[in-house]
Amino acid sequence: MRSACRTGLLALPALALLAPPAAVAKPSDASAAASPIALRSVSAPPRQVKPGQAFTLTGRVRNVSHRAARPRVVVRLAKSRKAGAGRTIAVKRLTRVKAGRLAKYRVRVRLSRSLTAGRYYLSACARVAGRQSCRPRFGSRH
Repeated sequence: MRSACRTGLLALPALALLAPPAAVAKPSDASAAASPIALRSVSAPPRQVKPGQAFTLTGRVRNVSHRAARPRVVVRLAKSRKAGAGRTIAVKRLTRVKAGRLAKYRVRVRLSRSLTAGRYYLSACARVAGRQSCRPRFGSRH
Protein backbone atom coordinates (compact mmCIF):
# COMPACT_ATOMS: atom_id res chain seq x y z
CA MET A 1 0.00 0.00 0.00
CA ARG A 2 2.81 2.32 0.87
CA SER A 3 4.63 1.82 -2.45
CA ALA A 4 1.40 2.42 -4.43
CA CYS A 5 0.93 5.73 -2.67
CA ARG A 6 4.48 6.80 -3.50
CA THR A 7 4.08 5.74 -7.13
CA GLY A 8 0.87 7.75 -7.41
CA LEU A 9 2.48 10.83 -5.95
CA LEU A 10 5.45 10.55 -8.26
CA ALA A 11 3.27 9.99 -11.34
CA LEU A 12 1.30 13.25 -10.94
CA PRO A 13 4.28 15.62 -11.32
CA ALA A 14 5.57 13.55 -14.26
CA LEU A 15 2.20 13.90 -16.04
CA ALA A 16 2.18 17.63 -15.39
CA LEU A 17 5.53 17.96 -17.14
CA LEU A 18 4.30 16.02 -20.19
CA ALA A 19 1.05 17.97 -20.61
CA PRO A 20 1.09 21.10 -22.82
CA PRO A 21 0.66 24.43 -21.03
CA ALA A 22 -3.01 25.26 -20.60
CA ALA A 23 -2.74 29.03 -20.65
CA VAL A 24 -1.20 29.94 -23.99
CA ALA A 25 -1.54 33.65 -24.75
CA LYS A 26 -3.74 34.10 -27.83
CA PRO A 27 -5.50 37.22 -29.05
CA SER A 28 -9.29 37.18 -28.69
CA ASP A 29 -9.77 37.40 -32.47
CA ALA A 30 -6.88 35.55 -34.11
CA SER A 31 -7.88 36.56 -37.65
CA ALA A 32 -7.94 40.27 -36.79
CA ALA A 33 -4.60 40.10 -34.99
CA ALA A 34 -2.90 38.53 -38.02
CA SER A 35 -4.65 40.68 -40.62
CA PRO A 36 -2.28 42.75 -42.79
CA ILE A 37 -4.99 45.41 -43.16
CA ALA A 38 -6.57 47.50 -40.39
CA LEU A 39 -9.90 49.20 -41.03
CA ARG A 40 -9.35 52.53 -39.25
CA SER A 41 -12.69 54.29 -39.74
CA VAL A 42 -16.18 54.04 -41.21
CA SER A 43 -18.53 56.99 -41.56
CA ALA A 44 -21.94 56.87 -39.92
CA PRO A 45 -24.93 55.77 -42.01
CA PRO A 46 -28.05 57.95 -42.12
CA ARG A 47 -30.26 57.66 -39.02
CA GLN A 48 -33.32 56.66 -41.03
CA VAL A 49 -33.37 55.06 -44.44
CA LYS A 50 -36.05 53.75 -46.78
CA PRO A 51 -36.05 50.62 -48.92
CA GLY A 52 -34.20 51.26 -52.19
CA GLN A 53 -32.42 54.32 -50.80
CA ALA A 54 -28.70 54.81 -51.52
CA PHE A 55 -26.00 56.48 -49.45
CA THR A 56 -22.22 56.69 -49.40
CA LEU A 57 -19.89 55.42 -46.68
CA THR A 58 -16.34 56.72 -46.40
CA GLY A 59 -13.40 55.66 -44.30
CA ARG A 60 -9.73 54.78 -44.10
CA VAL A 61 -7.75 51.56 -44.33
CA ARG A 62 -4.14 51.10 -43.16
CA ASN A 63 -1.77 48.48 -44.52
CA VAL A 64 0.10 47.29 -41.42
CA SER A 65 2.15 44.65 -43.25
CA HIS A 66 5.57 44.96 -44.86
CA ARG A 67 4.33 44.43 -48.41
CA ALA A 68 1.79 46.06 -50.69
CA ALA A 69 -1.79 44.77 -50.58
CA ARG A 70 -5.03 45.29 -52.45
CA PRO A 71 -7.85 45.22 -49.87
CA ARG A 72 -11.52 44.64 -50.46
CA VAL A 73 -14.08 46.51 -48.33
CA VAL A 74 -17.27 44.56 -47.59
CA VAL A 75 -20.33 46.30 -46.07
CA ARG A 76 -22.99 44.21 -44.32
CA LEU A 77 -26.42 44.92 -42.87
CA ALA A 78 -27.65 42.80 -39.95
CA LYS A 79 -30.35 42.58 -37.31
CA SER A 80 -27.72 41.98 -34.57
CA ARG A 81 -24.64 43.94 -33.46
CA LYS A 82 -22.22 41.11 -34.23
CA ALA A 83 -19.55 42.34 -36.66
CA GLY A 84 -19.22 40.20 -39.74
CA ALA A 85 -22.80 38.90 -39.51
CA GLY A 86 -25.63 39.77 -41.85
CA ARG A 87 -26.28 40.25 -45.53
CA THR A 88 -23.64 41.78 -47.80
CA ILE A 89 -24.98 44.98 -49.35
CA ALA A 90 -21.84 46.48 -50.94
CA VAL A 91 -18.32 45.42 -51.95
CA LYS A 92 -15.50 47.58 -53.26
CA ARG A 93 -11.98 46.53 -54.24
CA LEU A 94 -9.47 49.27 -53.46
CA THR A 95 -6.33 50.15 -55.35
CA ARG A 96 -2.97 48.84 -54.18
CA VAL A 97 -1.93 50.18 -50.77
CA LYS A 98 1.82 50.32 -50.11
CA ALA A 99 3.25 48.86 -46.91
CA GLY A 100 2.56 51.04 -43.87
CA ARG A 101 0.38 53.46 -45.87
CA LEU A 102 -3.16 54.70 -45.37
CA ALA A 103 -5.83 54.68 -48.09
CA LYS A 104 -9.21 56.42 -48.17
CA TYR A 105 -12.28 54.74 -49.62
CA ARG A 106 -15.83 55.59 -50.68
CA VAL A 107 -18.46 52.88 -51.01
CA ARG A 108 -21.89 53.50 -52.49
CA VAL A 109 -24.51 51.45 -50.65
CA ARG A 110 -27.99 50.79 -52.03
CA LEU A 111 -30.52 49.08 -49.78
CA SER A 112 -32.83 46.38 -51.10
CA ARG A 113 -36.40 47.39 -51.93
CA SER A 114 -37.60 44.29 -50.06
CA LEU A 115 -36.04 45.39 -46.76
CA THR A 116 -38.55 45.07 -43.90
CA ALA A 117 -39.09 47.72 -41.24
CA GLY A 118 -36.91 47.51 -38.13
CA ARG A 119 -33.56 48.40 -36.58
CA TYR A 120 -30.47 47.36 -38.53
CA TYR A 121 -26.76 47.40 -37.77
CA LEU A 122 -24.12 48.13 -40.35
CA SER A 123 -20.59 46.72 -40.28
CA ALA A 124 -17.67 47.13 -42.64
CA CYS A 125 -14.74 44.75 -43.05
CA ALA A 126 -11.48 45.09 -44.97
CA ARG A 127 -10.18 41.77 -46.35
CA VAL A 128 -6.81 40.71 -47.69
CA ALA A 129 -5.73 37.11 -48.34
CA GLY A 130 -8.66 35.62 -46.44
CA ARG A 131 -8.01 37.65 -43.26
CA GLN A 132 -10.16 40.59 -42.25
CA SER A 133 -10.45 43.57 -39.95
CA CYS A 134 -13.99 44.73 -39.07
CA ARG A 135 -15.66 47.78 -37.55
CA PRO A 136 -19.33 47.89 -36.61
CA ARG A 137 -21.52 50.98 -37.00
CA PHE A 138 -24.58 50.89 -34.81
CA GLY A 139 -28.19 51.52 -35.51
CA SER A 140 -30.11 52.72 -38.51
CA ARG A 141 -33.86 52.66 -38.31
CA HIS A 142 -36.00 51.72 -41.20
